[in-house]
Amino acid sequence: NATRSTGQFEHLAGTSEAGLRESLEVALNMPRVPRWRKFPWKIFDVTGHEIELRHLKVGEIGLVFEGGEFQWPAICKGCQRQVDIKGRTYTLRTVSPDPVAIVIEGFLSDAEANTLRAAAYSKMAPAFVAPRGDERFQARASTTRTGTQTFLSEKTCGNVCRDVLLRAR
Repeated sequence: NATRSTGQFEHLAGTSEAGLRESLEVALNMPRVPRWRKFPWKIFDVTGHEIELRHLKVGEIGLVFEGGEFQWPAICKGCQRQVDIKGRTYTLRTVSPDPVAIVIEGFLSDAEANTLRAAAYSKMAPAFVAPRGDERFQARASTTRTGTQTFLSEKTCGNVCRDVLLRAR
């Protein structure tokens, strides 16, 4: 149960990330999962900037992410928020909280979307999956799932891919 009143974790401000993880695991009855050794936790402020726990002050919000990559919280289906990304304001709209799917309104122009779609179409292949419990993460094509995937780069779609990647970083 992750609902705790403010103040129950105030004593953690200024401690180490390892101390935070240990304290949260105990306080929230989180099972110890071996993958946490592989995927480190990182802490971000509410705008998506990485922060160090020692700089987090009592009363401030820190978002902890396993794997060290920030992801805007989904909150609920239909929730919207305005975010500033590199000097431009976008609207994020949650399409699904589980699995998380968020639409960033206006992030791609119609021309960019068409270019990306055309570049990806001929390269689509069955999606790879990593079996549960496989410590080696050896992905292989699924025999039961129907999803497809591809990866695009500047080499596959030129300046459009470059511009979109620069905007996304």
